[in-house]
Amino acid sequence: MNARPDLAAPLDPNDLERAADPGARSVPSSAAVTVIRGDSIRPEPIAWLWSGWLARGKVHVLAGAPGTGKTSAALALAATVTTGGRWPDGTRAEPGHVLLWSGEDDPKDTLVPRLIASGADLPRVHFVVSVTDEDGPRAFDPAEDAELLGDHAAQMDPAPSLLIVDPIVSAVAGDSHKNAEVRRALQPLVDLAMTRRCAVLGISHFSKGTMGRDPVERVTGSLAFGALARVVLAAAKLPEEDGGGRMLARAKNNIGCDTGGFQYDLETVELGAFPGVETTRVLWGEALDGTARELLSKAETFADPDEQSLLDDAKGFLRSMLADGPVPSKQIKREADEAGHAWATIRRAKDALGIEAHKEGMKGPWKWAPPPEDAHETPKIPISEQGASSGNDEHLRDGRAQEQDRLINRPPVTCETCRHFTPSETSPGAGLGSCRIDAPASERSPALWPRAEHTCEDWRP
Repeated sequence: MNARPDLAAPLDPNDLERAADPGARSVPSSAAVTVIRGDSIRPEPIAWLWSGWLARGKVHVLAGAPGTGKTSAALALAATVTTGGRWPDGTRAEPGHVLLWSGEDDPKDTLVPRLIASGADLPRVHFVVSVTDEDGPRAFDPAEDAELLGDHAAQMDPAPSLLIVDPIVSAVAGDSHKNAEVRRALQPLVDLAMTRRCAVLGISHFSKGTMGRDPVERVTGSLAFGALARVVLAAAKLPEEDGGGRMLARAKNNIGCDTGGFQYDLETVELGAFPGVETTRVLWGEALDGTARELLSKAETFADPDEQSLLDDAKGFLRSMLADGPVPSKQIKREADEAGHAWATIRRAKDALGIEAHKEGMKGPWKWAPPPEDAHETPKIPISEQGASSGNDEHLRDGRAQEQDRLINRPPVTCETCRHFTPSETSPGAGLGSCRIDAPASERSPALWPRAEHTCEDWRP
């Protein structure tokens, strides 16, 4: 009988010994690991292109919701580089060249007009357009051609000071939601930044239904986009009640200060030298204090139409789910996932509708109960008014809220059932996540883990 070809032959003990012997492994003779002794490395300061905001040799991400003017802001920064102009904080930029690739906007009718309106020195702006190989010219693909772009940058004299990639997600050929694939795909851009001492600025979006979360976690795709970038900038629209406009804030900075921001506005202008060509330019405003999360919370007090639509849909979903009485929270989450609702949006809808969560006995499930018929949606309070009620300012608080604070009976809750808790997208079933009021678990003793019961001082029914 012939041996089955799909069954491997028994292992030879000698083969096992050879496999365990590092000297017997099949390794190209030219391959070698290079190590450097620590005392041979000379420390050097961060080479800032814009102090605290853009650094040579580093990757940055600028993210925000659609319509916040992310590309316009990036082009305004590029124009400042080309002319050696002044940054939003008034400091002077060192003149340099800019490489720019955009997969979304046409240079002729969008990018160049905006650069002209921003006063850019166009001979110092270089648009990445195509690649020529053995098959002839083709469109540049950042997912395949980043190394070729690095080769081109090496031939530029002087070397580029800034590279803009819009959108940066285009540099990922695989699944942009997988950490390992994103890190591998972005490595050529990291290498380009380091070897050419160039600041790389990638443009991205915020995922829908993520308002209130850490801005770095809101960047579309894998968390690796925000983790790999040394600096993450966030753009947002400011509410009309606060004068309107937009803002640029530092959401993360591994190499410097990670707070503060600047207001800016978009002005529509017509290019006098090109009749009929209208475009926009950025007008920088005053500096802003606070973390990006605080600034975004204020800016997004009034949701944009897309976010509001998602919230309204989530409210309708919950009203339907709870029409016949309390429903286990796990069932709500399962059906919300099937219906395409983000869990963070469902939780915001729960808060807005005044839906209560309660546990049936010690071992019973957590259930969400419909609010009383006379309950009203919880109003949103601008961040500028939050936290203002302390000491002698107690009179500033709403009378109803004061009475609620006095009479409220705060029951023990778990983090994952508390309205301040946002589950982790990467490990939603593990009970992991973050507290929206940034209260460390150790300070909410005995809440050492998200599922441990504790009393939240900010809990409201």
